[in-house]
Amino acid sequence: MMKFFCYTTVFTAIELFALARTERERAAMRGAMGAMKLLGLNAKSAGRIGDLVAKHSGGASLALLSAGLCVESGLPLLTNEAANFRGVRRLRIISGSSLREIAKRQRD
Repeated sequence: MMKFFCYTTVFTAIELFALARTERERAAMRGAMGAMKLLGLNAKSAGRIGDLVAKHSGGASLALLSAGLCVESGLPLLTNEAANFRGVRRLRIISGSSLREIAKRQRD
């Protein structure tokens, strides 16, 4: 986060808070969320993301909703599970390993 301006989605934040089991983990989540911008929904984007969800047979998973927010916002999605997003048009995916390479080149 020191090298790039970071966003996350409201869906990812919900998922991560649901996984936090201790107050220490929740505090760490609050700290991480404070360092990022949070992408959310509005009526206009909800309709467009709804269209995207309707086109994919897998249903409205959190991953697909997050992908829709990225497409709607014109931002890439950082993931090590690109296969989960196969077929999502206009979604630009960045793998964790390629991000490490980019950060390394910037350091050098």
